[in-house]
Amino acid sequence: MKRLANWTGFLAIALAGACSAHTIGDAPSPPAPSAAPPSADASPTVAPTPGDAAAPTAATPATAATPATAATPATAATPTTAATPDEEPAPPLVPPSRLEDADVERQVATLDSLLTIPVNAYDIHDKGRNHLRRFTDSLQRKLLTPKQTGHVATYLDELVERHPEATKMITGQKFLIENLAPGKVAPNIVGKDIDGVEFELEDYRGSIVVLFFTGEWCAPCRAEYPHQRRMLERYAGEKVVLLGVNSDGELDIVREAKEREGLHYRTWWDESTRGPIAQAWIVWSWPTTYILDADGVVRYTRARGEQLFEAVDALLRERPTAAGAGAKGP
Repeated sequence: MKRLANWTGFLAIALAGACSAHTIGDAPSPPAPSAAPPSADASPTVAPTPGDAAAPTAATPATAATPATAATPATAATPTTAATPDEEPAPPLVPPSRLEDADVERQVATLDSLLTIPVNAYDIHDKGRNHLRRFTDSLQRKLLTPKQTGHVATYLDELVERHPEATKMITGQKFLIENLAPGKVAPNIVGKDIDGVEFELEDYRGSIVVLFFTGEWCAPCRAEYPHQRRMLERYAGEKVVLLGVNSDGELDIVREAKEREGLHYRTWWDESTRGPIAQAWIVWSWPTTYILDADGVVRYTRARGEQLFEAVDALLRERPTAAGAGAKGP
């Protein structure tokens, strides 16, 4: 019971205050944003995994039922609450670390014990979904060995056999661990930018890439705009590229926002939270950020605010020098 309480508490911290988007395929696109800027303390906007049943927007009934947390207009739209980057304290960046095999086995066993609790097993889409997502999110912040990745993948395959009704949800989490965790080469993205020109993620090999899944409709995404502008200025002349995947439903909204905010980096228009790129990358919360090194390898996930600068600076320090060509950081 203590272990279950710890897992539940972690989930409450991770998802507290999150707004909910709709289940992909079952609901309309997100609404247009308010004219005022968001609070810089806004939490990620959460959406369920594509194609599956809707998930709760908070971990506990108390959190879900607090109107002031979920919908108070002053929090989301009052300009005076939007802190500047210098005013907003950010937790320090925690680089991905390695796990012992026993640690991975323990996490798998813990997840399995949670998913065998009758209420979770009976309705894995609703009750078990958040346990599975938290498990995946934890492993996406670690450096897994091929053996560890295989162990997790095997368990998830077994979970599909037990819960064929949740195949898409479970295989989506498996995809994230196998393809979008630190140390994995990120899948390519092919699509059109806001000018209708097709381009690919692999076009930017040789540069550090900061990839944002974002949208003007999403208050926490808008809270990241000042950091993105600073990155464009700070890394001008460096081999650092910002790219976006925008989920707004109208192209004019995307163009106007990028021009108004000075976000002069290339962006795929995915048309909604149900767009093909978001579905391919199993994006269920906005903003979602991946930072790739010059070889296209995922190095950091979920970085926000000042963490973005810490991550990029760390990768820039890894660049080969004349005295030590080929040297690479951990």
